[in-house]
Amino acid sequence: MKLNELIKKDITFANDVWKSLLNDFAKDNIEYLFTKGSSAKKWQTDIDYVPIISDVDIHVKFKDNKKKLLNKSNAFDEASFFTGNYERLFYKSCKELNHKPIHVPRVQIVQLEFHGRKGYVVPPREQDIIWLQGKSDFPEEMDHQTIREMDRKSLLNEKLFIDSIPETFFELSGLGYYTLLYRIGSRISATPIRLLTQLLDENPHNIWALNKTSIKKLLSEHNLTTIASSYEQYYITGWKLFESSFTDSELYRTMIKHGYYVLKGCYEELQKQIK
Repeated sequence: MKLNELIKKDITFANDVWKSLLNDFAKDNIEYLFTKGSSAKKWQTDIDYVPIISDVDIHVKFKDNKKKLLNKSNAFDEASFFTGNYERLFYKSCKELNHKPIHVPRVQIVQLEFHGRKGYVVPPREQDIIWLQGKSDFPEEMDHQTIREMDRKSLLNEKLFIDSIPETFFELSGLGYYTLLYRIGSRISATPIRLLTQLLDENPHNIWALNKTSIKKLLSEHNLTTIASSYEQYYITGWKLFESSFTDSELYRTMIKHGYYVLKGCYEELQKQIK
């Protein structure tokens, strides 16, 4: 079996385990569950999904709008229930079906409501998600210009973080690099997309739905080759770091460097467009 097929099986097991955990927690109170993002998109090249570097986005809507994933009074105990059972059940499920996992997918759980837009700003489209449980009608697409304006504002707001990277970076060592890499990683996927929605006369929903291979291609086609190269190398280096079991400090530094230049390059290119 090819490596990508094994990784996709890991993701399927992760989705199934979280579906089970959320149903145990919610007591028949789930209206719908779906997954979206890198793990749910078409994979064309190695950069489209990198184990641990990429995450699995699972979105949940409870029937009772007052129900929260983590209630304030016992939030820690509830968090312990999820984190204590996810890996255990993941490995148990893999063992029962004779699957040797490549990785334990890093999962992000988002509580949301389509029509109230709770949990995110721009609701996704049905063609951009994979249903795990239940279904719902989708609201009409948000006004395209409104999305562009939000993307522009979000990208401009990254300046403080971008400026803070060198000061944070210079004193790190060992596993400390992961803290900065994690913060960069939460931004690296969205930032080039936000730049492209400013440059292209295209439905921004379509751009957000693209995989990383397509984003890299669009950056190159619009003469943003330096950003495109750093973007690609960020994820290629991520694969090498994963294969090193996250122990190679030089790979951490290389990955952080490429991530920094993607964020910085996108911000500076947007500034040129504004001027």
